[in-house]
Amino acid sequence: MEDVQHFVGRPRVSVPRTAVPENYRVVGPNSVVTMDYRPDRLTIRVDENDRVESLACG
Repeated sequence: MEDVQHFVGRPRVSVPRTAVPENYRVVGPNSVVTMDYRPDRLTIRVDENDRVESLACG
């Protein structure tokens, strides 16, 4: 995860597809999400301007 943390604060579209695993989801401020924990899934949280707030597994 350390190798993608530099995308925090940048527009979501700046995260290259090659840096994202096959199993991922994008979560916005009003997104409804399940609370299941999936260690193989990358969760990209974005703000209302589609800028990356955080990247985390689960």
